[in-house]
Amino acid sequence: MIYEAFRRFLVKQLRVADEDTIHVGEICSCLRKSFYTRRYGDLSLRHLEKTKYVILGLGLSTHYVLEEILQEMGFKTETPLVEYIVTKDYKIRVMGTPDAFNGKHVVEIKTTKKLPDKPLPHHLMQLNTYLWMLKVKMGYIIYIDKTNGMVRVFEHLFDNDIHVKFIERAIKFYEALKYNIPPSIEKSGLCNYCEWRWRCYNDNSSKLREKRKTLNTREFNIEHGVKTCLHKYKKFKSHSHVK
Repeated sequence: MIYEAFRRFLVKQLRVADEDTIHVGEICSCLRKSFYTRRYGDLSLRHLEKTKYVILGLGLSTHYVLEEILQEMGFKTETPLVEYIVTKDYKIRVMGTPDAFNGKHVVEIKTTKKLPDKPLPHHLMQLNTYLWMLKVKMGYIIYIDKTNGMVRVFEHLFDNDIHVKFIERAIKFYEALKYNIPPSIEKSGLCNYCEWRWRCYNDNSSKLREKRKTLNTREFNIEHGVKTCLHKYKKFKSHSHVK
């Protein structure tokens, strides 16, 4: 009953992107996992292990508590944003939902079992992308340790290099969906907890590898619309402090 309650809670919060739209979270996480979720995921979330209902549900609940306070401080929360990546071949619609933002800052909230010494790369890319979408320079990632209640805040200024990587990954994911070819494996410590690990390890035939090689060797030309965005800001480095 408890697992089912958390599952229903998550389903109510689910954001479903259409085939012509990719979500920021899909690009900043493992592209192969995002691909399998698109192709084989169940909108009722029954493809997830039951324990993940609880883990994800508790994290989402923490977001809602903090976002209510941030609203009182003048932040907008859970507001969907849309931006476009224009290439020689495609116009890719990108959707994202930052936790909170105002006219000057973007705030992302993350719950964890251990506070990191520096922002995790996929979290940094996610925040950096929201800065691009909102055309603001500064944002914060707030890590909350679920085991001891400690909090660590990292400040980040928009970084062109990270944004270029995001664009490259977005194009790869868009083409993977378009041609129905799983992206290359991105090995990490999270693989052991992935709901698609059984499919991922077995879905690597020589035919798929050859198709993927053809896609990976293509050159992409980012046109004026995105170039303008890339050069709007100077290159910055991120730094951190603890509150």
